[in-house]
Amino acid sequence: MKNNVTLIGMPSAGKSTVGVLLAKRLGYSFIDVDLLIQEQEGKRLREIIEEQGLDGFLDVENRVNAGVEAEQAVIAPGGSVIYGKEAMEHLKSIGLVVYLKITYDELVKRVGDVKDRGVALKDGMTLLDLYHERISYFEKYADITIDEEGKELGAVVDELREIRVGEIGDDHPQHFRRTAFQGPGDQVRMISELLSRLSDPELGGLRHFLRAAVEDIAHRGGRHSRQPGHIAPSDPGWPAIA
Repeated sequence: MKNNVTLIGMPSAGKSTVGVLLAKRLGYSFIDVDLLIQEQEGKRLREIIEEQGLDGFLDVENRVNAGVEAEQAVIAPGGSVIYGKEAMEHLKSIGLVVYLKITYDELVKRVGDVKDRGVALKDGMTLLDLYHERISYFEKYADITIDEEGKELGAVVDELREIRVGEIGDDHPQHFRRTAFQGPGDQVRMISELLSRLSDPELGGLRHFLRAAVEDIAHRGGRHSRQPGHIAPSDPGWPAIA
């Protein structure tokens, strides 16, 4: 059943951040394929590239993505997944593929240390070269393109959620389940997600995630009536992100 959503795009396009928030809104699970690769190989992405070379890494990435088994999940593969024919055919066969599009200027601001992030760059290739090369692949495989320019990540999540709910119908059992912070369990899950990101070599990614999470909660807090235990921006203890 094609009931998954796969997010593709450049490094730092927000695939993991948007993916976590979208999964919460849909009541889906979330799969970060880069973490799957590291778990299966027992090494960080950059270590795999250093030891096996770019082609070796792409083979690993293709194999792991082609083997993803999921039901009702938001899947966030690495940006270079689009080079793997088997991987992309598999991901398209199990769900909707969404391209999160960002400008080159935004990419430069977000990406940080390219090598430390494990970005698959060929010898002599610049970030701009990579950007132009991948666009055609993203457009080839995408069922839907979401242009992030001028949008907060919360708005991107809203747009994706409406698309997904529109496909499965409002009366479908997997229609959006309320995922605002309504109790300790939800808070623990979010804290766990935040802590998992402390291992990310680029702390800028954590900062970006925190800001998006706060914006998302504030956005929903303004749209829904207050429920017992529902945290709002005016409540004591509301997290402040600089």
